[in-house]
Amino acid sequence: METAISSRLNKIMIIIVFGLAASGKTYVGKILNKYFDFHHEDADHWLSMDMKQYIIEKKLFTLDMLESFTSNIIVNIELLREKHKNIVITQALYRSKNRKAIQEYFTSKDEIIFLQVDAADDIIYQRLINRKDWVFPEYAVSMRQFFEPMDNVNILQNNQEGEATIL
Repeated sequence: METAISSRLNKIMIIIVFGLAASGKTYVGKILNKYFDFHHEDADHWLSMDMKQYIIEKKLFTLDMLESFTSNIIVNIELLREKHKNIVITQALYRSKNRKAIQEYFTSKDEIIFLQVDAADDIIYQRLINRKDWVFPEYAVSMRQFFEPMDNVNILQNNQEGEATIL
């Protein structure tokens, strides 16, 4: 990963780290921040109150919610670009349509890279139990069925703890 990133640092770079809940997206974002001077934002901070309530109630987001959230991500990335040369955004982004919208918006402006983070089901489940946040393990597991793969994307298998594994 280090070679691919360091060879492109002369451009504005946006990395979108996506994948299932508790796969390690935020962890990867923090490593890119710490070792490669990327500004990291967890797009969960941009979820609407309605979306957060849907998660708590274990309900599926509507398509309108997802479209609005994708637009919100794009707006926030634009704001971050005014202050930061290199940005890493972490967000589940289960639907390929939403990832494609982000990709198409930024492709002509900057270098944008998508990185999928994955982990084994049992590891994801244990991470969700350990972190005890608003994403319930059963909800996250049930959402797996809606995850759409992305063609020609690097996949980082995050089954072990520790920065050295990610680096």
